Amino acid sequence: SNSLLDNDGTAAGVPFAISGGGTVQTNAYLGQGRTEVQDFSQEFRIVYDAGGRWSGSAGLYYFDSDRSDESFGGVDSSVLGVGQSFAGLGAIFATPDPVGQPVDSNDNDESIRDTSAFGQVGFQVTERIDLSLEGRYTAEKKEIERFLLFGGPPPPSIPRQQEDTFRFFTYRAIANFQATDDQLYY
Repeated sequence: SNSLLDNDGTAAGVPFAISGGGTVQTNAYLGQGRTEVQDFSQEFRIVYDAGGRWSGSAGLYYFDSDRSDESFGGVDSSVLGVGQSFAGLGAIFATPDPVGQPVDSNDNDESIRDTSAFGQVGFQVTERIDLSLEGRYTAEKKEIERFLLFGGPPPPSIPRQQEDTFRFFTYRAIANFQATDDQLYY
């Protein structure tokens, strides 16, 4: 579903420059159209705990997310007189029916792919003290593609695409001391 916002919040509108000089009062609208999001994640984990002093786990994680959305806007051109036209942004978004037939302004497509491998090893030193060491390696790829439309085919410099892959290793070491049944220090 589409939704529009009267950007200036008034019935009278705001002044927009017109070609040849001067201004005209009119309303400007911004809107958010279709948004689609698809997410998928999966985790596989193996756990070892035989009831002794050693325990551990290892696993793999996968996350895939795709998002697509569009925006639009309009400047009410029905207020223009014969031979008048907007200058600047008013010209880009000019439409005689900004609510019923807004001008497409941009489409965005984003994706994230995340894969991880992780593990944990624990050792129970005494009944009240245990130690653990954990690590996780992650590779995350992000892609963003933006099409700036403004009611027509994009100029040659558009679409704008960006992508990057981030790789990192995180770890932690933990010592737990169970002082009483109700108190845990770590």
